[in-house]
Amino acid sequence: YGSVNHNVKAIYQRYMGWFDGNPGRLWPHPPEALAPRYIEAMGGVDRVVELASKASDEGDYRWAATLLDHVMFTDADHAAARALYADTLEQLAYGAENATWRNFFLSGARELRDGKVGTVGQVTAPTMLAQLSPEQMFDVLAISINGPRAWDLDLAID
Repeated sequence: YGSVNHNVKAIYQRYMGWFDGNPGRLWPHPPEALAPRYIEAMGGVDRVVELASKASDEGDYRWAATLLDHVMFTDADHAAARALYADTLEQLAYGAENATWRNFFLSGARELRDGKVGTVGQVTAPTMLAQLSPEQMFDVLAISINGPRAWDLDLAID
């Protein structure tokens, strides 16, 4: 993805797996359960937003984003947190060394400001489909068809 930071993690993930050997990270709570615990331990949503704002003012956007991510999993409708998180992600995008990270940061900021933009529902352009191998076509079918719902259907592919 164009950065040493990203690629080193990918290499580790590929060869060593997702577990870094720290037993405290072996079976963590999912973000929806973990975030409210962090928020409570730090003094509530407003206090965490205050800490994130201070971090942002000091240019520590990574810490601000971490704090605000916990707020979003605790109270996704908190307007001040959403606005600050969007601004924080935008600042991280300005400093991103590769386009992929920049696009993730900017997409996150846009979603926080404007809501989810959705995804393309269908991409059936004949010129695109013509470029796919048979294996890729079957992969497309595998993720596009709901097997249990399609059980009694007859399917013909030309």
